[in-house]
Amino acid sequence: MRFCAAAALAAAVVLLPRAAAAQSVIAGSVSDASGALMPGVLVEVSSPALIEKTRAATTDRSGQYRIIDLRPGVYVMTFTLTGFNTVRREGIELPANFTATIDVEMRVGALEESVTVTGESPIVDVQSAVQQQVLSNELLEAVPTGRNIWGVGATLNGVSLSAPDVGGTSGMQQTYMAVHGSDRRDNAIQVDGMSVNGIEGDGAIQNYFNQGMFEEMSYQTSALGAEVQSSGVRLNMIPKDGSNTLHGSAFWSHTPGSWQSNNFTSDLAAQGLRAPNTVSKIFDLNLGLGGPLMRDRAWFFGTFRRWGVDQTITDSFYNADPTHRTYVPDLSRPTLDDNVIKSGAVRLTFQIAPGHKFAGYLDRIVKFRGHECPALSAEEACGIRSPKRYFTAQVKYTATLGGKFLLELGWSENDETYSTNEVQASVGPTDVGRTDRTTTERWSSVIGPYYFRVPDRHTYTSTLSYVTGAHHVKGGMQLGRGGNRHQREINGGIDLYQEYRTVGGVRQPVSVVVHNTPQWAAENIKYDLGLYIQDSWTYKQLTLSPGIRFEAFNTYVPAQGSPAGRFVPFREFDEIENLPNWRDVAPRLGVVYDVFNDGRTALKAHVGKYMRSFSTVGFAAVYNPMVIATDRRTWSDLNGDDIAQDNEIGPVNTPFNVSGSSNRNADPDIRRPYQWEYNLGIQREVVTGVSLSFNWIRREFHRLFWTDNVLVSPEDYTIVPIVNPLDPSETIPIYNLNLAKRGQVQQVDRNSDRNQRTYNGFDIGFTARVRGGNVYGGMSTGRQITVTCDVEDPNSQRFCDHRELDIPYLTQFKLAGTYPLPYGVHISGSWQGYPGVATGTARQDAEYDATLNRVPDPSLNANYIVDRTIVPTLTQASVTVPLLQPGSRYLDRWNQIDLRLAKKFDVRGLKLQAQFDIFNILNANNILSVVETFGPSLNNPTSILQGRLFAVGAQMTF
Repeated sequence: MRFCAAAALAAAVVLLPRAAAAQSVIAGSVSDASGALMPGVLVEVSSPALIEKTRAATTDRSGQYRIIDLRPGVYVMTFTLTGFNTVRREGIELPANFTATIDVEMRVGALEESVTVTGESPIVDVQSAVQQQVLSNELLEAVPTGRNIWGVGATLNGVSLSAPDVGGTSGMQQTYMAVHGSDRRDNAIQVDGMSVNGIEGDGAIQNYFNQGMFEEMSYQTSALGAEVQSSGVRLNMIPKDGSNTLHGSAFWSHTPGSWQSNNFTSDLAAQGLRAPNTVSKIFDLNLGLGGPLMRDRAWFFGTFRRWGVDQTITDSFYNADPTHRTYVPDLSRPTLDDNVIKSGAVRLTFQIAPGHKFAGYLDRIVKFRGHECPALSAEEACGIRSPKRYFTAQVKYTATLGGKFLLELGWSENDETYSTNEVQASVGPTDVGRTDRTTTERWSSVIGPYYFRVPDRHTYTSTLSYVTGAHHVKGGMQLGRGGNRHQREINGGIDLYQEYRTVGGVRQPVSVVVHNTPQWAAENIKYDLGLYIQDSWTYKQLTLSPGIRFEAFNTYVPAQGSPAGRFVPFREFDEIENLPNWRDVAPRLGVVYDVFNDGRTALKAHVGKYMRSFSTVGFAAVYNPMVIATDRRTWSDLNGDDIAQDNEIGPVNTPFNVSGSSNRNADPDIRRPYQWEYNLGIQREVVTGVSLSFNWIRREFHRLFWTDNVLVSPEDYTIVPIVNPLDPSETIPIYNLNLAKRGQVQQVDRNSDRNQRTYNGFDIGFTARVRGGNVYGGMSTGRQITVTCDVEDPNSQRFCDHRELDIPYLTQFKLAGTYPLPYGVHISGSWQGYPGVATGTARQDAEYDATLNRVPDPSLNANYIVDRTIVPTLTQASVTVPLLQPGSRYLDRWNQIDLRLAKKFDVRGLKLQAQFDIFNILNANNILSVVETFGPSLNNPTSILQGRLFAVGAQMTF
């Protein structure tokens, strides 16, 4: 903590706080009729979006000006100087996170003579290398989506999701964005420029946001500056502020299950699919109201939203066996995944004094999920997620000091307290979870423990910016604190689940997975500190944006204890500090060149180093001696009662830690992984309101972790060849562990100098604002290559070097927007075209999976579980090997087309809209995932694209 305090004090002394990225900028130059640049011109901007109404700056010696920290909105500018006509520029639409270049010419004349200039707002940012798409509130409410941050992001070029969102069907659970080969943990989620990332998933897991709270959403996808730690999708949501007039809004949409088209075909049935997931109902009600508490001094805005999706789970049914000992699917009673989320948010904005503003909000969220389980689960194997405590909160102070300085101070919190795997009412205290490793079916009870957790993260930020016409330097500090407390226990204290294998239609018990439950554990962030300086300097047509970021990250495990369980005694461990204690420096450089000095063509380049995102999950939790752990052990049902007794369970393979000295530790010299990102591109406004862009992106991952069991060496394995069941001409070596080494585990995690991961890709994008329409889209193609040959288990070395394989480029296409038709009718929609990559988060993260003995890649595979039914002398409980070469087999490409027709009305000051939506208009039924475990269910579909959905809705504003 001494380091944390000292660093914070040093940051304050040298005025290096963290910039609030909500800033938009208007900048440019002023010249006279001869072209000479003019210093001393007073430049004023005004907009209803500003609580202070007006901001001002003066051109510097080079005739340039820059006005920062502007909220999105429509602006009017005036330029005044004694002896010259006043110039007034109207109708400047300023989106979030954008630098609008406005150059003007002033002519000699009387000051009271005014020249009004109108023109199109700039659409090419000639001072920033960032690749971004800004969606206004009008566009957010016009394009048909599920009105969640993931579904909106899916319409953007280059962005992919872990699961498709058809009409909001994926909006009830965490769906993850990735771009240009990034990890889901790399995403930066912000409100008003301040981080609201969560703790879990090292920041990947987010809260559920109320779209009615936001005026704009800015998605940045590459070339991020030093004010951001990581390099994924940076989403900055600009909240609504209220205004000097009372205004309100309402959104309503509804889809009954009977309005969904059937896309289940005989061909899918022939492939083994019995009942795809279908919608029972979708509903969304969103209300908002804002206005003045004190005119020009205090504004308020409040919003309430209630939304939900009820849908069946693929091939999941109630169990016709009332004892739950076997699974007899009742095909007439599919399992319904029932969900509802409620959000109530309030935001207050105060102008304390001219140039001093204070704003804050609280968004309280309640979520319920009645059946949480994967496909092929019996109803009683689905967990319950009951309401706990979700909220995000934020306060922010902004001060303009002396005309050239901007100070910002802020605090934000993300609390995502929740639980999973609460058992259904039909599950008794002696019911044990059961699963078949060959068919992947689950029944009898939930698989794994009930899990209650309290992930709570606080972020403290401050910013100081210094602005002149040609120069903008800002420095910042971000301090993250918080932690995660979690408790796990298995229903009835059984502390295991049972595994079976189906051979020749006969299901046999083969193994159990035992847990070290009950488990009560915690990890805390001592400090996650970022200090940075980001400069932006414009000279003529060239803008240079160098930046550098210093990162300090320290987490620890507090003293803790857990009760005794079936397989572990009472445990009590002391505090462990410095898990880890890292210091790193990350430089970045952006270069932009205004080719023709007209604000219409920009060459852009960027290079940056980005440290890997961590909270408590990816490091401290791994080495916590109280970490949740499992051990797969053989099981012989000696008495035939289908209940695993202790005397029927085989020997330990991976011992649990009961001494406080963990059997998995980090190398003392382990360092923080990082990545380099390279960007090169060009953007051109080809005609008024239409821009095209081309970008090349490369991402390189360094210092990847690998795990070394120092008690076992390659010489401790003996090769047992087996036949590839998919290709009898090939034999696969199975590495059988020396019996004397079974249960000997002392793992050390190290940085690898062999393992690597690279992404190369190209984007072509466009935006068009023409005749009242707003359309955007493009094409993105890329290829990711991984090398993971630094592994402990030689069974993982099959296909470990993708450089030796024919890995193809994968291409996606996007098109979205809205366009007005005659008679107040608007048409809007989106097209998303994706390569055949199966859904799921494992393929996004591309990290080593111990259960698969490999790194999952975008292609399909057949995971062969080799146990003693195949190799009778096998020492391990089982070994999993891939049967197919990565890159050789994919799902079919799939397309999702959504459409909205809307009619707008004006009735006594009310703006009304009636709308009709069609999601998946082609009623496509593409397979999204299949069983990839070799056995009778191999390649059986586990999910398909939701069938065509119809929705009716209405919007109202005043």
